Amino acid sequence: ETDMNPENIAALTFTESAAFEMKKRLADLIGSDAHNVAIFTFHGFCNDIITSYPEEFPNIIGSLVAGQAEKVRIIQDILKSGEYDLLYPFGSPFYYVRPLLKVISDIKREGVGNKEFEKLVEQQEKVLVEMEQQGNMKGYKDGEKSVSKNKELSTFYNQYQSMLREKKLYDYDD
Repeated sequence: ETDMNPENIAALTFTESAAFEMKKRLADLIGSDAHNVAIFTFHGFCNDIITSYPEEFPNIIGSLVAGQAEKVRIIQDILKSGEYDLLYPFGSPFYYVRPLLKVISDIKREGVGNKEFEKLVEQQEKVLVEMEQQGNMKGYKDGEKSVSKNKELSTFYNQYQSMLREKKLYDYDD
């Protein structure tokens, strides 16, 4: 009705079933021109961009997207092989797998790479040392625990990114 060409329209949704339903309803409304409308899930749209413009994604050329199960396996492998006292509790070694998935995702979504995160942790540690030197012990214990956990997280994040590259995988948060 607005003289918009179907190939100039993109529709995004969260699930494959919703994308299928959109296509079906659109076909009922406008007929065969519906096949020219790009209807994607968000992940499908990302894949389309990555495969259409590989030169814009040099770090992941030839890589595959890591699924949830693969990311969990990678996290478990890293936790088993590393020196993680705080992230790998004795009573339940994989207790932090889901929280680690979330925190790594959050860090990446904030645009913080593993090297940048390492520098942030170093800065946090400097602040803690300054607190101690100034005799400002209020909150020191909490800060000390936070720095220790973030140091482990930084090491973990570096290993996670290395493992993804080694396996020729990436995740959408990259």
